[in-house]
Amino acid sequence: MSYLWFGIYGGVSKFDGKDRTTFLPDLGLVGSFIRSIAVDIENNIWLGTVNGVSKFDGIKWTVFNTSNGLLENDVSTIRTDALGKKWIGTMNGLSVFDEFGWTNYTEDNDLIYNMITSIFISKDGSKWFSTAKQFLN
Repeated sequence: MSYLWFGIYGGVSKFDGKDRTTFLPDLGLVGSFIRSIAVDIENNIWLGTVNGVSKFDGIKWTVFNTSNGLLENDVSTIRTDALGKKWIGTMNGLSVFDEFGWTNYTEDNDLIYNMITSIFISKDGSKWFSTAKQFLN
């Protein structure tokens, strides 16, 4: 069954076409301000918040934040690729999560600017990142 997921004030809801279920922080969600929602190849839901990332497998919640590998808790965007990697843009760089763990990128190792505002992954697997950096002549 497929669902529509949407952030609401204070949490996230899923809608099956008839009924809505709402999840709030007291049920395992890491934060109440949802900035991004992504679905991975295993149909897990990934939610980016200002307090980190929550993964929901349909039963159990898992929280990712700076205490277990995420570069920055303030997450702006999440995308998943065809290989199952999660690309997580934060206010202080980029975190990539896969079955091997975390890889973090900042201005110190390849990023042009740390504040990632959006990620796009094309059909050919190319990754595009937008940042808050402004270039002036």
